Amino acid sequence: MTSSRGVTSPFTADVGWLDFHDPASPAAGANFSVPVGQFNADFVRVISCTATLTTDANVANRLFSLDYITGRAITPIRNSSTAVYTANTTATVFQWDHAHTVSEWNTNTPVYVPLNDVFLGPGWTLQLTLDNKQVGDTITAIHFVLEKYWNPLEQ
Repeated sequence: MTSSRGVTSPFTADVGWLDFHDPASPAAGANFSVPVGQFNADFVRVISCTATLTTDANVANRLFSLDYITGRAITPIRNSSTAVYTANTTATVFQWDHAHTVSEWNTNTPVYVPLNDVFLGPGWTLQLTLDNKQVGDTITAIHFVLEKYWNPLEQ
């Protein structure tokens, strides 16, 4: 059902499907980003994302987030834990998902981060951003669980 203002009925399984994206890790000292348009769907919703962060010995407080960036390079949505990570953080696993409403972690456990629940179109970019990153910091073992949707107006 549509109106002059757009879609009034919710997205359904009739137009959407679950998919997985396991990209290669970026080079040391780099963020990971992927344009939503590469997912070959009209709309994408991130269900969860996992990634492993390892920081080098350079002294700096880092902040690790999953950012939703517009086509104009603006970051209106930042999904981030409430902690900073220091030098020599070894293989810390992060999981962004809808099941957590606050950041949770304990020593030697994964960091769970709440994930904003929005639909993203082809003009958006998903980016794992490490603020204050140093040359030897690495982001590895990246996995996305996505819901992909066709535009119901084009069916």
